[in-house]
Amino acid sequence: MGGGVPWWIRPATLPATTPPPLTGDWAATDTRLDGAEVLRLPDGSSGPEDVVVDGAGRIVAGDAEGRIWRWPADAHGGDDPELLADTGGRPLGVEVDPRDGSLIICDAYRGLLRLTEDGTLTDLTSEAAGKAILFCNNAAVSRTGIVYFTDSSDRFPLSHWRRDVLEHRPNGRVLAYDPSTGRTDVVATGFHFPNGVALTPDESALMLVETVSHQLVRVPLGGGEPVLVLDLPAYPDNMSPVGDGPHAVQSHRRRPALAPATARRRLCVSSSAVVVSIIGPLRDRGGVGR
Repeated sequence: MGGGVPWWIRPATLPATTPPPLTGDWAATDTRLDGAEVLRLPDGSSGPEDVVVDGAGRIVAGDAEGRIWRWPADAHGGDDPELLADTGGRPLGVEVDPRDGSLIICDAYRGLLRLTEDGTLTDLTSEAAGKAILFCNNAAVSRTGIVYFTDSSDRFPLSHWRRDVLEHRPNGRVLAYDPSTGRTDVVATGFHFPNGVALTPDESALMLVETVSHQLVRVPLGGGEPVLVLDLPAYPDNMSPVGDGPHAVQSHRRRPALAPATARRRLCVSSSAVVVSIIGPLRDRGGVGR
């Protein structure tokens, strides 16, 4: 397989849980988004992943073709955005550095980038602890400019993300980039496709969603192990702080009720076929994640 992408998917067991019912706090009674205006990308653009509102109220998003777009603060449906930059990769998370208003961009292939108002695009980091950042996904920026961000998989890049989902292994990590030193440190490892991330109001911890294990966890920044907060009814993606406390979690698909697995499979994937070999029985899966 070209590009260093592993041939083999090494599937592992992951404790299964029953999806919470869509009642109570999960009930679909909040209909405020039903009347939302749609800001469309220009023709030839697709796949906006994240969106952020800058200090001037302008709306910024990236697309699957690598471009960063910005709408004016008073934009309405039908208004065209302006092109800010082209990363040449795939921008996912987009955040604002509160110190100077520059944009912090998680490019899945290039790593962490900074985009300033004059259009200058700068690479900040592409490796941590001697390992390449293979899948730069989502970020949160502290008041002092430290960027906390997710590296969703150390085995599979964005182009092969489904393999990481099939593997069910904790291949992801959370990193921290310090602009004062240029250093990138590992905050925590052992996550199942870590995705959206946000700081708590006092910046003592990160709130993090794991897509594969459908969990919301709290990652303390002063030391200590991640703590399970919620088992979610859907597969989470991005996350954003709302005001001075709550966090909005965007999910892309409701979880199905899972049937017990009967065999462990090892998968070899090529460009034209998937080869499956049975390598042993699975135990019944049960219990609670993390």
